[in-house]
Amino acid sequence: MRTNLNLIDLTKSPFYERVSPYKCVISNEENDFVCHIIFVLSASDYFLMLFNNSDETCEIGNGVVVPRVRVNFADHLIMEYIRFAYNDEMKINTQNVEDLLEFSSFLNSTEMLALVEKFLCDTADSFSDNFDQYKDYFQIAEQYMLEQFKQKLISRSSVSTMQVG
Repeated sequence: MRTNLNLIDLTKSPFYERVSPYKCVISNEENDFVCHIIFVLSASDYFLMLFNNSDETCEIGNGVVVPRVRVNFADHLIMEYIRFAYNDEMKINTQNVEDLLEFSSFLNSTEMLALVEKFLCDTADSFSDNFDQYKDYFQIAEQYMLEQFKQKLISRSSVSTMQVG
C-alpha cells in the first residue's frame, strides 16, 4: 500500500467545504486529493465507474478511511474537474483550453465541454485573421463536435472576408 505522498484535503478549504461527511480520494502519481464523493460522482459517469470498480481505500487522518481511485491525470486537470464538480465552473485560459477539451472529452462530460466551448466562443473575436489558425480551430471544433464554436468561426471568417473585400 502506497503512503500518502501529498494529501491535499480540499474538503477543509472554504471554497469546497460542504456539510457532507462522505469523502473520497482521487490519486495520481504525486498527490491524493480528498473531496466529497457526491460531487465527484454526480459530475461524471467516468468517476462513478471507477469507484464502482475499485475496492481501494485511503486513510485521510484520525483513522478515517475513505474510498480511493487512481488516475493518470495531471494535478491541474484533477483540480479543474473538482472545481467543476463542486461549482460548475473551471479556470479556462488559452494555455489549458486544449488540455481541458481533451480531458472533458475523455470523461465524456458534455457539461464540461460546454464550458470550454463557451470560453472558445467568447474569445473567438480575439483570434487573429491567420488562415492556419482558423483551420486549426475549425479542426478542433470538428473533432470535439463544438457546433456553436464552429458557427462562430464561420461567421467571424465571413465578416473578415467582407472587411478585406
